Amino acid sequence: MNCFDRQGNPSGCRLDEDSHVTVSYAPSGSIAVAFATYVNDPTGNAEMFAAAVFRKEQDGWRFVRTVPNLSGKSATNVAFTPGGVSFDTEVWRKGDGHCCPTGRKRWTVALP
Repeated sequence: MNCFDRQGNPSGCRLDEDSHVTVSYAPSGSIAVAFATYVNDPTGNAEMFAAAVFRKEQDGWRFVRTVPNLSGKSATNVAFTPGGVSFDTEVWRKGDGHCCPTGRKRWTVALP
């Protein structure tokens, strides 16, 4: 996640009342994917969308990787398979308003 302060300098991202996080767990309970919608610039209202993979270990959850080049809005139809996870995002088609993407894109991410 890349966030910026009011002067345009890189800063840490905060989850606040405008943020939304959902987590999907593999049937084994040992892998999770977290999806976050957040505002990365306090001077605007554009939402960003990010996802990260975590693995459960004896002493807690460990970050594994982010999902690079993710685009779209909200993840649905999350499905874990041996060695991967797939999900759909809403994406904007030509002529769509920012509020209302009408397209769909299927993503598949390899898991360790």
